[in-house]
Amino acid sequence: MFSNIKNNSQITTIKQSVMKSLHLEPTLNTPEFLFDVENLKLSLSGVSEIEKEDLYYPTITNFIDEIEASKPIRLSCVFDFDILCRTSKRGLLFFLLRLKDLQTNCGTHLIVNWVCNPGNSLIKTIGLNLDYMVRLKINFIDKDLPENKVEEVGELVF
Repeated sequence: MFSNIKNNSQITTIKQSVMKSLHLEPTLNTPEFLFDVENLKLSLSGVSEIEKEDLYYPTITNFIDEIEASKPIRLSCVFDFDILCRTSKRGLLFFLLRLKDLQTNCGTHLIVNWVCNPGNSLIKTIGLNLDYMVRLKINFIDKDLPENKVEEVGELVF
């Protein structure tokens, strides 16, 4: 059921007539990407230390076209990074903007969870910045809490 593609970031488009699951294996510099069509769950996890010319984020951003074609009623997204660099933040910004388009264009109920390690404030700060820039409701989850309590962040208004 899953399309399993070894990630060398050379994939430019993924064209499929029917929405299918997709799994991109992690590399030393790119996170694991998993889209599970049966559960309508998308996740990015691991290390994200990409170079500017790397096609990883444009590739997964383009994959959202495939998801949008099926007009899902809901989509759950989990972002769980161990390492996140500035170039990755830029790629994530465009990815999240595309998810917001999906929400707007299809009326998809979008749940975005950003998993945080209390010892790494940078990853949470990047998540907060993206939350503000994209205007998506992002739930921040403390990885160390046994109950995995969700912390909702209200929208900042200036």
